Amino acid sequence: MTTYLVSRHPASVEWIEQQGFTINHFLNHFDDTHLAQLKPGDIVMGILPMQIVADINQKGAHYYHLTLNIPFEYRGKELTQADLIRFGATLTEYQVKKIKEITQNAKIPSPAS
Repeated sequence: MTTYLVSRHPASVEWIEQQGFTINHFLNHFDDTHLAQLKPGDIVMGILPMQIVADINQKGAHYYHLTLNIPFEYRGKELTQADLIRFGATLTEYQVKKIKEITQNAKIPSPAS
């Protein structure tokens, strides 16, 4: 099992390891190259878009979302481990499944009444 952390905050590695996880790969971006390397049972952590989480889950890997309640004035700033704790950092595992994809100019069905 390999654990990936996708974050731009190095302090998140220390905080997550204190929760009992070992981070094997610390990435600031997750793309198709990383997705292709995933194996069933691998773990990806971070703050990723839903469509990427669906792709991760489809590969049989687990996704843990790093949730923070960051005040506006801290957005875009480097966070410390103390900031992560102060802003209520939690890890929550999610499973996402794509149900339907609507492309440009597709006819959107009306909702059932």
